[in-house]
Amino acid sequence: MKARPAAVIFILVTVTLDILAMGLIIPVLPKLILDFLGGEMTDAAKWSARFAVVFALMQFFCSPLLGVLSDRFGRRPIILLSNLGLGLDYIVMAMAPTLSWLFLGRIISGITTSSIPTAMAYIADVTPREKRAGAFGLIGVAFGVGFTFGPAIGGLAGDVSPRLAFWIAAGLSLANWLWGYFFVPESLPRDQRKQFELRRANPVGSLTLLRSHHELWRLTTIQFLAYLAHNVFSVWALYAIYRYSWSQGMIGLSLMVVGVVTAAISGGLTGVMVKRFGERRTLYIGQFFGSSGMLVAGLAKTGAWLLASIPIISLWNISMPAAQSMMTHRVSEREQGELQGAVQSMRSITFIIGPWLFLRIFGWFIDPRNKIHLPGAAYYLAAALLFTAMLMSTRIKQGRVESETAMPQNMRCLIVAVAICSWFAISNHCAFAALATKTDSVRAGCPFHSKPAKQEKPSTGALCCKILRAIAPAAAKSWMRDHANFSSANLSLEEPAYARYSRIALAPRSLDTGPPGAHSFAELILQRSLLAHAPPSLA
Repeated sequence: MKARPAAVIFILVTVTLDILAMGLIIPVLPKLILDFLGGEMTDAAKWSARFAVVFALMQFFCSPLLGVLSDRFGRRPIILLSNLGLGLDYIVMAMAPTLSWLFLGRIISGITTSSIPTAMAYIADVTPREKRAGAFGLIGVAFGVGFTFGPAIGGLAGDVSPRLAFWIAAGLSLANWLWGYFFVPESLPRDQRKQFELRRANPVGSLTLLRSHHELWRLTTIQFLAYLAHNVFSVWALYAIYRYSWSQGMIGLSLMVVGVVTAAISGGLTGVMVKRFGERRTLYIGQFFGSSGMLVAGLAKTGAWLLASIPIISLWNISMPAAQSMMTHRVSEREQGELQGAVQSMRSITFIIGPWLFLRIFGWFIDPRNKIHLPGAAYYLAAALLFTAMLMSTRIKQGRVESETAMPQNMRCLIVAVAICSWFAISNHCAFAALATKTDSVRAGCPFHSKPAKQEKPSTGALCCKILRAIAPAAAKSWMRDHANFSSANLSLEEPAYARYSRIALAPRSLDTGPPGAHSFAELILQRSLLAHAPPSLA
């Protein structure tokens, strides 16, 4: 089979525009729901959950159907009809007069965005078997670009009007349909098409194909664990706010970093890894990094280390295309659409149960009524799921295509890759921390690079510097907000403390215990020297 670059490029553009359109409405859909409900936040939260569940349910039921239809009628008409339907649906949502109309539009969105598995089948049609993993990696680029810029553009459009983002999304989808209609050829020859059977088009019946080969079923289980672990990102924002007090801007920046790094690794590293290691080894190497990164995220005591976990977690993305490619090798060319529809249906199940699972675990382990306080428990569970998937991946038999491209000295290269990522995370911790933490001094040496300054003996009459750091900024802000209620009595009590705080902040901090939950001495030294070794652009 000869690769058709023009067709692959179209599919990449199609998926990118689809994900971009979905990302556009992420920041504005909750606001539109809130407006329909008159600002009732509790009701809006309930309706937002219903919108998310119905979207996943539509994908669960419709992905196998569209996949089987694409095996019967070809990939091109299914993709084009989905793009046209998605564009018209966004227009309906932009003009929705009531919440019921908006809900109907979300149902249609769930149906039409189920065309992404058909796009994956298109790639399988036009790409040689040995190059499919690299081509599927480019789909990861499309997802990364779409989820990086989509929410950003949608947020800016939402500042003008929540409905503007839907109009932009409609324009992108309709433009995608026009380009595909005039320039894109069909990928599935007529002699390779398969008759439509209703039993293969329902989610339960699609499991028959996944169970038709014991290794295909094992790969399905591995992917289920991986997709379930990916839903840990549903707690990313709450975790960052609870543990590191990040702002919305910092959370958005971190997610943008996730998208950029994901796109770079999916497009630039997947093909290289598969060529050197083979698909099976690439699968479990990526899962190893994903599990390690989740463990780092759960253990991270500072926002800097959470940021440092992003490139490690993102290396996990090399495993997804490898698994997809290995699955396509185990079914015939006539069943590629059915396979991708079944996989997407399985994935939609994780979209339903995953966020609920990880949010419940996060909420339980931070509840003060429980004896165990473990904010990173959700990430530990994700790490355990990926580690289990990695162990299962090592037992998959090496296929003919993988054997031809595998590199015998894989362990030595794996050790080198681990060393490089570890060096990158540790050597750049100051730069990562500069993005996440505000500091009041850069004079102290970083404990990872130099010895801390000699500590002075604390004065018995001085107030604890930690208490002052907590009191003084709050007091100063309250004075600025409320000049009318400012009294001389408050000034006489607070001003000496504030002045003492200024002196202590510039002096080396002493080893004190402070109130419960306060930072340790080493963390204080690190906090004061985050910019000491940062690049000039961050200093």
